[in-house]
Order: sequence, then C-alpha cells, then structure tokens
Amino acid sequence: MLVPTDGSDCARAALETGVDVAREEAAGLHLLSVVDVTSLGADVRVQMQVQFLEENATEIVEDATAFATDASVEPVSGLVALGTSIHGEILSYIDEHDVDLIVVGTHGRTGFDRYMLGSVTEKLVRTSPIPVLTVRPAKAEA
Repeated sequence: MLVPTDGSDCARAALETGVDVAREEAAGLHLLSVVDVTSLGADVRVQMQVQFLEENATEIVEDATAFATDASVEPVSGLVALGTSIHGEILSYIDEHDVDLIVVGTHGRTGFDRYMLGSVTEKLVRTSPIPVLTVRPAKAEA
C-alpha cells in the first residue's frame, strides 16, 4: 500500500486511514513525498530551494514512518523523490514496487514552499492502474 504525503492535514488523515488498513490487512506500507522541482523556476537560488523542500519532505516522511511503526505496521518504507510531475512520480513508484492500493488525501498544501495534491489526486483516480482510496479531512478541518 502506498500513501503519498505532503504533510498537510488531509495527507495526515490519509496516513491514519492507510495505517489502519495496513494493520488490518497485515500489509506493508510505502510512504512517498514528491518535491515538484518544476514549480521553482530558473532562479539562481533554486538549489537552496530544492534543498529546503527536500529536507522538509524528508522530515514529513520520517514522521509518517514513525507514526506507522508506532502503530505496529510492518514493513514500512519511506522515500523522498524529486521530479517534474508529482502524479508521474507516484505512478512510477507503484510501477517499480509491489503496490496494490494508493491511499491519498483529497487535497494538499498550497503556497510557495508547498505543492498541491488535489489535482494530483484527481489524476491518480483517473489514470492509476491500481485502486485509489481518497480520504477527506475531518469536518472540523473542512
């Protein structure tokens, strides 16, 4: 099972659902955070921005891995990928790994140092060769 994450509240809800399903099914859990480098432009400070985003994504994946491990999910693996398409990186990941289900939040973070998951979720639902379970944020967050 794969849970792509950007650290947003909605991604956290997807992580919690993914952990519950993985524990119930005794399934392994893959955690993936993708840094979209195309949104950074051609500024001379791009390398510093990429490093910052990569460090942030690494922290998100480490926190998610700890959460899943604390919930007795085994095995758990985490990866940060750099790419030009979040959707494409997720599809490549499922193609390269033994993934049977994607659990993803319905939308993610936005802004300069964050990237949208909403459009990614829509593309995954339309093009994924495996089932995609979408998770909405709790009503208090909506």
